[in-house]
Amino acid sequence: MPTCRDAARLQSEALDRRLSFPKRFGLQVHLLLCKWCRRYGRQLRFLRRALRERSASLIEVSSETLSAEARQRIKRSLELKQG
Repeated sequence: MPTCRDAARLQSEALDRRLSFPKRFGLQVHLLLCKWCRRYGRQLRFLRRALRERSASLIEVSSETLSAEARQRIKRSLELKQG
């Protein structure tokens, strides 16, 4: 059975991809016994939903509040770090 630290990591991974059967089973057993990890999982799912719902409005707000010059500086900085 996974520890609480492992369960937290597995819950996060499960949001992005399907876990293998042994990992899913171990996580489910752990969650049956640990109310703190169940609560953590609910919080993770809440944050993910909230970010998805608000992401479009956050982009609109940031483009309205940043000057064109500031957007260009950020864009150049990101391009330099990536390239």
